[in-house]
Amino acid sequence: MSKSVSEVRDKLIFFRFFVLTMLKEKLKTSEKIAVVGVFAPIAIILASPVAPSFPFPPLPFLLFELWEIPVYFALYLFGLRIALLVELLVYAVVQTHPYGLLFAPVYNLNAVVFTLLGASLGFKFKKVVMSATLGVSTRVVETTLFNYVFLRLPPPFGFGLTLKGLMTILPLLALFNAIQAGYSLAIAFAVSKAVESRLELT
Repeated sequence: MSKSVSEVRDKLIFFRFFVLTMLKEKLKTSEKIAVVGVFAPIAIILASPVAPSFPFPPLPFLLFELWEIPVYFALYLFGLRIALLVELLVYAVVQTHPYGLLFAPVYNLNAVVFTLLGASLGFKFKKVVMSATLGVSTRVVETTLFNYVFLRLPPPFGFGLTLKGLMTILPLLALFNAIQAGYSLAIAFAVSKAVESRLELT
């Protein structure tokens, strides 16, 4: 067996042991830091300006991205507190990225935190449909209220939109948030279940 294959095998064995241990035990502070240290860098890389993204056709300045998936993955595997820690670390890092609006990362933070809260509440009933529904609906309602307040403000907090202009794009923003949360939660849940099943079988 080549050295590279052996190294990959050893890393997979370690990851399996790490995740199984974290799932079975109540996490201590040091273990929480370790879990965040695993998932946050993945989300940070996917949140970088060079990461894959796809424009939302009605409003091309809005981008469908992948970085939320590791945050929700952490939610489904390790719970709300770990997921919030991952999201806060991502938020701290993306503050250094260039944005057209200085306050833009706060919009993202607000959207993801309320998605996490809704999804976590639904997942307490062990129902993925309820988790996704509450995650998406909580995000859409809260971000709509948030956008209604802040998008009317001048930069760096908003875009100084008129009420008429704001009411025109609010439905599109709600649709964007619903789609972004929907596919991110679905992929995160599917991957988390696949990982759990794989770990149980090996």
